Amino acid sequence: MKTFKHSGDLGDIIYSLPAVRKLGGGVLLLDITGGADEPICRQQCIDERTKFNRDGFEFIAPLLRDQEYLKDVAVWNGEAVDYNLNRFRQKLIDPNARSKTRNLLDLYLDAFGLPVHDPDEGWLTCGEPIHLDRKVAVSRSPRMQSNFPWFVVRKRYFRDQGVFIGLPKEHELFEYTFDTTIPHHPTKDALEMARVISGCELFVGNSTFALAVAIALGHVSIVQELEPHFPTTHFEGKTNMKYI
Repeated sequence: MKTFKHSGDLGDIIYSLPAVRKLGGGVLLLDITGGADEPICRQQCIDERTKFNRDGFEFIAPLLRDQEYLKDVAVWNGEAVDYNLNRFRQKLIDPNARSKTRNLLDLYLDAFGLPVHDPDEGWLTCGEPIHLDRKVAVSRSPRMQSNFPWFVVRKRYFRDQGVFIGLPKEHELFEYTFDTTIPHHPTKDALEMARVISGCELFVGNSTFALAVAIALGHVSIVQELEPHFPTTHFEGKTNMKYI
């Protein structure tokens, strides 16, 4: 059975999965040291490793185990693997990379010589959607922000229709930044987060883990706050995503 290794971060793991599926699937081993022994991770990451750790593993593992092309998900313990998914980082700095916007999903495919992915095709399953009494799922992290005015003129819309998913501190910052209130729905793991996103009519957010999940589900309508200086989540031709 084929084995795959990834050192994170969380969203990067989600964008790697189409490559894993096209390569035949198998066992995904996650490096909770965040690539401390990976030269490419040390080179590219400010802290010489990603943020991925044991807590990240416990959060994302239930969602990954729901994917039929992953036969097992476990902690990497130094063993040799068939495919090191951290190779996508080489494409981030490759001027000849196929994805000129550094689209993370395509960087993985390019790294392993695989064909491009249909931007409207999902690659995640999550079971039954969770339908809340709010129709708009919102997730906005402090990084990769680009369009304050778009949000502030719609703050009453988010107050009346939105539910915030993500970290408590991110929720606090959203309310502070836009001088509004929005309910926060904590999720115990990534599988529950995916089910909440799947059950909403619209997802609004910047380049967060929740955005990666929304894109990977395939059917979710998305408004993405795209950072133009680092547009790694731009999907040319995706019909159900609007960029702001």
